Amino acid sequence: MVARSKSVEATSEADPKRWRSVPKAGETVIVLREGEVGEIPLIILHGGSGAIHPFGTLRRKFKTALWGVQVTPDTPLNSLEAQARFYVERIKERQPNGPYRLAAFSASSIILFAMNFILERSEDVVEQFSLIDHFPSSFIAPDMGFDPTPMLRQPSYDISEIFRVFMDHTMATLVAIYRRDSGGRNQKRLDVAEELLKAYHEPGSEVSAFTAFFMKTVLPYMRVVLDFMVDLWSKDPSRTVLDALEQWMSVVRAPVTVYVASHGIHGCISPENKKLWGDYGVQRCLPTARVVHLTAGHFDSLESDILIDDLQVGYFRALARL
Repeated sequence: MVARSKSVEATSEADPKRWRSVPKAGETVIVLREGEVGEIPLIILHGGSGAIHPFGTLRRKFKTALWGVQVTPDTPLNSLEAQARFYVERIKERQPNGPYRLAAFSASSIILFAMNFILERSEDVVEQFSLIDHFPSSFIAPDMGFDPTPMLRQPSYDISEIFRVFMDHTMATLVAIYRRDSGGRNQKRLDVAEELLKAYHEPGSEVSAFTAFFMKTVLPYMRVVLDFMVDLWSKDPSRTVLDALEQWMSVVRAPVTVYVASHGIHGCISPENKKLWGDYGVQRCLPTARVVHLTAGHFDSLESDILIDDLQVGYFRALARL
Protein backbone atom coordinates (compact mmCIF):
# COMPACT_ATOMS: atom_id res chain seq x y z
CA MET A 1 0.00 0.00 0.00
CA VAL A 2 1.31 3.44 -0.90
CA ALA A 3 1.41 5.89 1.99
CA ARG A 4 0.81 9.62 1.73
CA SER A 5 2.88 12.19 3.57
CA LYS A 6 0.99 13.83 6.41
CA SER A 7 3.25 16.87 6.51
CA VAL A 8 2.90 17.99 2.89
CA GLU A 9 -0.21 17.78 0.75
CA ALA A 10 0.53 15.87 -2.44
CA THR A 11 -1.21 18.47 -4.57
CA SER A 12 1.20 21.15 -3.37
CA GLU A 13 4.15 18.86 -4.09
CA ALA A 14 3.03 18.39 -7.68
CA ASP A 15 3.17 22.16 -8.17
CA PRO A 16 6.25 22.78 -10.40
CA LYS A 17 7.09 25.93 -8.43
CA ARG A 18 7.79 23.70 -5.44
CA TRP A 19 10.19 21.19 -7.00
CA ARG A 20 11.93 23.61 -9.34
CA SER A 21 13.12 25.77 -6.44
CA VAL A 22 16.22 25.03 -4.36
CA PRO A 23 15.06 22.10 -2.19
CA LYS A 24 14.65 22.37 1.55
CA ALA A 25 15.35 19.81 4.27
CA GLY A 26 12.57 17.27 4.42
CA GLU A 27 11.77 17.51 0.70
CA THR A 28 13.68 14.40 -0.40
CA VAL A 29 10.73 12.66 -2.05
CA ILE A 30 8.46 14.80 -4.22
CA VAL A 31 5.27 13.67 -5.91
CA LEU A 32 5.62 14.70 -9.55
CA ARG A 33 2.41 13.06 -10.70
CA GLU A 34 -0.45 11.68 -8.66
CA GLY A 35 -1.71 8.17 -9.33
CA GLU A 36 -4.82 6.34 -8.29
CA VAL A 37 -5.12 5.16 -4.68
CA GLY A 38 -2.90 2.12 -4.24
CA GLU A 39 -1.05 2.63 -7.52
CA ILE A 40 2.66 1.81 -7.31
CA PRO A 41 4.66 4.91 -8.26
CA LEU A 42 7.80 4.92 -10.33
CA ILE A 43 10.40 6.49 -8.03
CA ILE A 44 13.14 8.20 -10.02
CA LEU A 45 16.43 9.46 -8.58
CA HIS A 46 18.00 12.78 -9.51
CA GLY A 47 20.95 13.02 -11.87
CA GLY A 48 24.48 14.05 -10.90
CA SER A 49 23.34 17.57 -10.02
CA GLY A 50 21.13 16.22 -7.24
CA ALA A 51 18.14 18.09 -8.70
CA ILE A 52 14.89 16.89 -10.26
CA HIS A 53 14.51 19.92 -12.54
CA PRO A 54 15.10 17.80 -15.68
CA PHE A 55 11.98 15.73 -14.96
CA GLY A 56 9.48 18.37 -16.12
CA THR A 57 8.60 16.53 -19.33
CA LEU A 58 8.24 13.23 -17.47
CA ARG A 59 5.80 14.91 -15.14
CA ARG A 60 3.76 16.32 -18.03
CA LYS A 61 3.69 13.16 -20.15
CA PHE A 62 3.41 10.43 -17.51
CA LYS A 63 0.01 8.79 -17.16
CA THR A 64 0.85 6.84 -14.01
CA ALA A 65 2.18 7.77 -10.55
CA LEU A 66 5.64 9.36 -10.54
CA TRP A 67 7.80 10.41 -7.60
CA GLY A 68 11.16 12.16 -7.73
CA VAL A 69 14.04 11.90 -5.25
CA GLN A 70 16.34 14.89 -4.85
CA VAL A 71 19.32 15.99 -2.78
CA THR A 72 18.33 18.28 0.09
CA PRO A 73 20.33 19.99 2.86
CA ASP A 74 19.71 16.98 5.13
CA THR A 75 20.94 14.40 2.62
CA PRO A 76 24.07 12.66 3.96
CA LEU A 77 26.84 13.02 1.38
CA ASN A 78 29.60 11.43 3.43
CA SER A 79 29.19 7.93 1.98
CA LEU A 80 27.31 6.19 -0.81
CA GLU A 81 25.79 3.68 1.59
CA ALA A 82 24.54 6.46 3.90
CA GLN A 83 22.93 8.31 1.01
CA ALA A 84 21.27 5.14 -0.30
CA ARG A 85 20.04 4.22 3.18
CA PHE A 86 18.65 7.76 3.69
CA TYR A 87 16.71 7.57 0.42
CA VAL A 88 15.28 4.16 1.27
CA GLU A 89 14.16 5.43 4.69
CA ARG A 90 12.48 8.51 3.16
CA ILE A 91 10.74 6.36 0.54
CA LYS A 92 9.53 3.88 3.16
CA GLU A 93 7.93 6.71 5.12
CA ARG A 94 5.55 7.04 2.18
CA GLN A 95 5.54 3.50 0.80
CA PRO A 96 6.38 1.18 3.71
CA ASN A 97 6.21 -2.04 1.70
CA GLY A 98 7.06 -3.25 -1.77
CA PRO A 99 6.88 -4.01 -4.52
CA TYR A 100 8.94 -1.01 -5.60
CA ARG A 101 9.48 0.54 -9.01
CA LEU A 102 12.83 2.32 -9.14
CA ALA A 103 14.66 4.36 -11.74
CA ALA A 104 17.74 6.56 -11.84
CA PHE A 105 18.84 9.25 -14.24
CA SER A 106 22.50 9.64 -15.10
CA ALA A 107 25.16 9.36 -12.38
CA SER A 108 22.78 8.27 -9.62
CA SER A 109 22.75 4.78 -11.20
CA ILE A 110 25.21 3.50 -8.60
CA ILE A 111 23.02 4.75 -5.73
CA LEU A 112 20.10 2.82 -7.20
CA PHE A 113 22.11 -0.40 -7.03
CA ALA A 114 22.95 0.32 -3.38
CA MET A 115 19.30 1.09 -2.62
CA ASN A 116 18.18 -2.09 -4.37
CA PHE A 117 20.55 -4.22 -2.28
CA ILE A 118 19.24 -2.61 0.92
CA LEU A 119 15.68 -3.44 -0.11
CA GLU A 120 16.60 -6.97 -1.18
CA ARG A 121 18.27 -7.64 2.18
CA SER A 122 15.00 -6.71 3.88
CA GLU A 123 13.11 -9.08 1.52
CA ASP A 124 11.39 -6.22 -0.29
CA VAL A 125 10.63 -6.84 -3.95
CA VAL A 126 11.95 -4.43 -6.59
CA GLU A 127 9.94 -5.22 -9.69
CA GLN A 128 11.27 -2.44 -11.91
CA PHE A 129 14.88 -1.23 -12.05
CA SER A 130 15.53 1.29 -14.82
CA LEU A 131 18.69 3.28 -15.53
CA ILE A 132 18.49 6.24 -17.89
CA ASP A 133 21.64 6.95 -19.92
CA HIS A 134 24.10 5.65 -17.37
CA PHE A 135 25.48 2.46 -15.88
CA PRO A 136 27.98 2.44 -12.98
CA SER A 137 30.72 1.01 -15.23
CA SER A 138 30.57 4.33 -17.10
CA PHE A 139 32.47 5.96 -14.25
CA ILE A 140 35.64 4.04 -15.14
CA ALA A 141 35.13 2.64 -18.67
CA PRO A 142 37.28 3.85 -21.61
CA ASP A 143 36.29 7.26 -23.04
CA MET A 144 33.46 7.74 -20.53
CA GLY A 145 35.41 7.81 -17.29
CA PHE A 146 38.73 7.11 -15.63
CA ASP A 147 40.07 3.77 -14.38
CA PRO A 148 42.04 4.46 -11.18
CA THR A 149 43.49 0.94 -10.97
CA PRO A 150 47.01 1.79 -12.27
CA MET A 151 47.34 4.71 -9.84
CA LEU A 152 46.02 2.61 -6.95
CA ARG A 153 48.67 -0.02 -7.61
CA GLN A 154 51.46 2.46 -7.02
CA PRO A 155 53.38 1.68 -3.78
CA SER A 156 52.18 4.87 -2.13
CA TYR A 157 49.17 6.27 -3.94
CA ASP A 158 47.62 9.68 -3.29
CA ILE A 159 43.82 9.40 -3.20
CA SER A 160 43.48 13.18 -3.53
CA GLU A 161 45.44 13.13 -6.77
CA ILE A 162 43.40 10.17 -8.02
CA PHE A 163 40.22 12.11 -7.25
CA ARG A 164 41.54 15.16 -9.13
CA VAL A 165 42.16 13.08 -12.27
CA PHE A 166 38.83 11.28 -11.80
CA MET A 167 37.02 14.63 -11.58
CA ASP A 168 38.84 16.02 -14.61
CA HIS A 169 37.50 13.11 -16.67
CA THR A 170 34.05 13.40 -15.09
CA MET A 171 33.77 17.11 -15.88
CA ALA A 172 34.99 16.56 -19.44
CA THR A 173 32.25 13.97 -20.00
CA LEU A 174 29.64 16.14 -18.28
CA VAL A 175 30.44 19.23 -20.33
CA ALA A 176 30.47 17.16 -23.53
CA ILE A 177 26.96 15.80 -22.95
CA TYR A 178 25.61 19.29 -22.17
CA ARG A 179 27.15 20.62 -25.38
CA ARG A 180 25.90 17.70 -27.48
CA ASP A 181 22.30 17.79 -26.24
CA SER A 182 19.65 18.85 -28.78
CA GLY A 183 22.24 18.52 -31.52
CA GLY A 184 24.32 21.27 -29.93
CA ARG A 185 21.57 23.83 -30.53
CA ASN A 186 20.27 24.26 -26.99
CA GLN A 187 21.76 27.57 -25.93
CA LYS A 188 20.72 27.16 -22.31
CA ARG A 189 22.65 23.91 -22.03
CA LEU A 190 25.61 25.35 -23.89
CA ASP A 191 25.65 28.19 -21.34
CA VAL A 192 25.43 25.71 -18.45
CA ALA A 193 28.40 23.81 -19.88
CA GLU A 194 30.55 26.94 -19.93
CA GLU A 195 29.48 27.96 -16.44
CA LEU A 196 30.24 24.49 -15.06
CA LEU A 197 33.74 24.70 -16.55
CA LYS A 198 34.21 28.11 -14.95
CA ALA A 199 32.98 26.92 -11.56
CA TYR A 200 35.24 23.86 -11.69
CA HIS A 201 38.43 25.57 -12.83
CA GLU A 202 37.84 28.83 -10.94
CA PRO A 203 36.45 27.89 -7.52
CA GLY A 204 34.69 30.79 -5.85
CA SER A 205 33.85 32.54 -9.11
CA GLU A 206 30.42 34.12 -9.49
CA VAL A 207 27.96 31.62 -11.00
CA SER A 208 24.21 31.03 -11.01
CA ALA A 209 22.42 29.49 -8.03
CA PHE A 210 21.85 26.33 -10.08
CA THR A 211 25.56 25.94 -10.91
CA ALA A 212 26.59 26.67 -7.32
CA PHE A 213 24.17 24.00 -6.06
CA PHE A 214 25.36 21.62 -8.77
CA MET A 215 29.02 21.94 -7.83
CA LYS A 216 28.24 21.82 -4.11
CA THR A 217 26.50 18.49 -4.76
CA VAL A 218 28.56 16.86 -7.50
CA LEU A 219 32.01 17.25 -5.95
CA PRO A 220 31.27 15.43 -2.66
CA TYR A 221 29.08 12.96 -4.51
CA MET A 222 31.81 11.98 -6.97
CA ARG A 223 34.25 11.66 -4.08
CA VAL A 224 32.00 9.16 -2.29
CA VAL A 225 31.52 7.28 -5.58
CA LEU A 226 35.28 7.01 -5.98
CA ASP A 227 35.77 6.04 -2.33
CA PHE A 228 33.07 3.37 -2.66
CA MET A 229 34.67 1.84 -5.75
CA VAL A 230 38.14 1.94 -4.18
CA ASP A 231 36.77 0.21 -1.08
CA LEU A 232 35.29 -2.56 -3.25
CA TRP A 233 38.65 -2.95 -5.00
CA SER A 234 40.62 -2.98 -1.72
CA LYS A 235 38.98 -6.25 -0.68
CA ASP A 236 40.95 -7.96 -3.45
CA PRO A 237 43.58 -5.68 -5.03
CA SER A 238 44.50 -8.37 -7.56
CA ARG A 239 41.37 -7.35 -9.46
CA THR A 240 40.81 -4.11 -11.35
CA VAL A 241 38.37 -1.55 -9.97
CA LEU A 242 36.05 -2.39 -12.87
CA ASP A 243 36.15 -6.11 -11.97
CA ALA A 244 35.27 -5.28 -8.36
CA LEU A 245 32.41 -3.00 -9.38
CA GLU A 246 30.99 -5.51 -11.85
CA GLN A 247 31.13 -8.30 -9.27
CA TRP A 248 29.23 -6.11 -6.80
CA MET A 249 26.50 -5.34 -9.35
CA SER A 250 26.24 -8.86 -10.76
CA VAL A 251 24.14 -10.26 -7.88
CA VAL A 252 21.21 -7.90 -8.46
CA ARG A 253 17.93 -9.81 -8.52
CA ALA A 254 15.69 -7.08 -9.91
CA PRO A 255 15.01 -7.00 -13.68
CA VAL A 256 17.38 -4.34 -15.01
CA THR A 257 16.68 -2.13 -18.03
CA VAL A 258 19.22 0.41 -19.25
CA TYR A 259 18.30 3.17 -21.69
CA VAL A 260 21.24 4.31 -23.85
CA ALA A 261 20.95 7.75 -25.49
CA SER A 262 22.81 7.80 -28.81
CA HIS A 263 24.01 11.40 -28.36
CA GLY A 264 24.37 11.24 -24.59
CA ILE A 265 27.26 9.52 -22.83
CA HIS A 266 27.31 7.12 -25.79
CA GLY A 267 28.57 10.00 -27.92
CA CYS A 268 31.79 10.07 -25.86
CA ILE A 269 32.75 6.52 -26.88
CA SER A 270 35.34 6.25 -29.64
CA PRO A 271 34.53 4.03 -32.66
CA GLU A 272 37.09 1.41 -31.61
CA ASN A 273 35.46 1.04 -28.19
CA LYS A 274 31.81 1.02 -29.28
CA LYS A 275 31.61 -2.75 -29.82
CA LEU A 276 32.51 -3.52 -26.21
CA TRP A 277 31.26 -0.37 -24.51
CA GLY A 278 28.39 0.80 -26.72
CA ASP A 279 25.93 -0.41 -24.07
CA TYR A 280 28.05 1.12 -21.23
CA GLY A 281 29.25 -2.37 -20.28
CA VAL A 282 25.79 -3.60 -19.30
CA GLN A 283 25.82 -6.97 -21.08
CA ARG A 284 29.32 -7.97 -19.97
CA CYS A 285 28.20 -7.44 -16.36
CA LEU A 286 24.51 -8.40 -16.54
CA PRO A 287 23.94 -10.68 -19.57
CA THR A 288 20.18 -10.89 -18.94
CA ALA A 289 19.67 -7.13 -18.60
CA ARG A 290 17.59 -5.35 -21.19
CA VAL A 291 19.19 -2.51 -23.18
CA VAL A 292 17.02 0.01 -25.03
CA HIS A 293 18.69 2.40 -27.46
CA LEU A 294 17.20 5.88 -27.84
CA THR A 295 18.00 8.39 -30.58
CA ALA A 296 18.44 11.33 -28.25
CA GLY A 297 20.85 13.38 -26.21
CA HIS A 298 21.46 12.81 -22.51
CA PHE A 299 18.80 15.24 -21.27
CA ASP A 300 16.72 14.93 -24.45
CA SER A 301 16.19 11.26 -23.57
CA LEU A 302 13.84 12.37 -20.79
CA GLU A 303 11.52 13.76 -23.47
CA SER A 304 11.51 10.55 -25.52
CA ASP A 305 8.06 9.01 -25.93
CA ILE A 306 9.77 5.63 -26.31
CA LEU A 307 11.35 6.03 -22.87
CA ILE A 308 8.23 7.45 -21.25
CA ASP A 309 5.96 4.70 -22.59
CA ASP A 310 8.47 1.94 -21.82
CA LEU A 311 8.85 3.05 -18.21
CA GLN A 312 5.09 2.60 -17.76
CA VAL A 313 4.52 -0.70 -19.60
CA GLY A 314 2.35 -2.91 -17.41
CA TYR A 315 1.25 -0.04 -15.18
CA PHE A 316 -1.57 1.47 -17.23
CA ARG A 317 -4.20 -0.28 -15.13
CA ALA A 318 -6.12 2.91 -14.35
CA LEU A 319 -6.23 4.03 -17.97
CA ALA A 320 -7.53 0.66 -19.11
CA ARG A 321 -10.70 1.17 -17.04
CA LEU A 322 -11.49 4.59 -18.49
